[in-house]
Amino acid sequence: MSTDYDSPWKDFLQQHLRWVFDLLFPQASAQIDWGRGFEFLEQELRQILPENERIKRIADALVKVYLLDGKEQWVLIHIEVQGQRDDEFPERMFVSFYRIFDRYKRHIAGFAILSDNDPNWQPNEFVSELLGTKENYQFNIAKLITMDPAMLASSENPFAWVVMAHRAAQQTSKNAQSRLRMKIRLTQDLAQQR
Repeated sequence: MSTDYDSPWKDFLQQHLRWVFDLLFPQASAQIDWGRGFEFLEQELRQILPENERIKRIADALVKVYLLDGKEQWVLIHIEVQGQRDDEFPERMFVSFYRIFDRYKRHIAGFAILSDNDPNWQPNEFVSELLGTKENYQFNIAKLITMDPAMLASSENPFAWVVMAHRAAQQTSKNAQSRLRMKIRLTQDLAQQR
């Protein structure tokens, strides 16, 4: 059974970015002036990623936000939606960072939403070192599988329900009957909460 995880993530991000940041990256969210709005920079992202890389990175987003101190900031959001660990992921985060910096001379904040099933895979940096030269790029991560189910169920943030639905889809990916029961249960729980 094949499930398209990328498109719903991208759609939700574009419509409800603040909910995502409030739940997954609350410290960063508290520094963003959400009242000034935000802008997805699709054209800029397309210009830095070759066609063959864009296919692999369908859920990536580059967003312009304003901080509470008034500064404009670009934020790279990478959603790692594949179901297994990818040892090249930190390098892809770094490559996106340096391509944006090289082309637009912008410092960016990197955020990765890791939605795989391996709780031990939590890459948050890319390190390159050779002959005394060292590059260490660190980025923010949110690991969905390690989030407390009770906290998600009691959260007033609507994105918590998206995370629960995603986790339920992963848990029932090979069993259509289990998936249907999980969908019904989540729908009933959501109806009772509201």
